[in-house]
Amino acid sequence: MICIIGIPYDARMFLWSVSSLINACVCCENEFLTIKMAGAPPGTAKMIIKEIAIASVLGFICAGAWKYTYHYDLTKRTKSFYNMLEKGEISVVVSED
Repeated sequence: MICIIGIPYDARMFLWSVSSLINACVCCENEFLTIKMAGAPPGTAKMIIKEIAIASVLGFICAGAWKYTYHYDLTKRTKSFYNMLEKGEISVVVSED
């Protein structure tokens, strides 16, 4: 028979469903188990720090790749412009405003 010490079955179900902050001692065939319904499991802080570190490293890798491709494209366009200017394919005209 499973029972919470001193609390009838119906009241136990009511308290169990209403409050997530209950610490109950469950008696099951002379074996005592402690059920804690509130809070994070132990070791969660280390997992959060690890997750933040992994996310920041991946963010730096993606930002570095984007910056490299952006600057590579910019230098390629600049070199192309000056090469076309040297060959005489294009010319620069100053407007008189």
